[in-house]
Amino acid sequence: MPYADLVTTTTHKTLRGPRGGHDNVPGKICKGYRQDRFPGIQGAAHACHCSQAVAFKEAMSREFIDYQKQIVKNAKKIADELIIRGND
Repeated sequence: MPYADLVTTTTHKTLRGPRGGHDNVPGKICKGYRQDRFPGIQGAAHACHCSQAVAFKEAMSREFIDYQKQIVKNAKKIADELIIRGND
């Protein structure tokens, strides 16, 4: 994580996986983080670790990477068309 000390994500939005969340916390700030945040302010714990692991594995595949690249292309095309039509 070269740009942030803490990274959180949702597996259902970002990875097309099961409903749940994931956080990457480096060791230097890890102590105390979990008991301060989970389940507390981050919502209820999700008991779907195996299905999240599958989603992470699929996210490393060439097919998923190509899928994500296509999403970016589609978003750019929509943005360009909106600008052309004056709906910026």
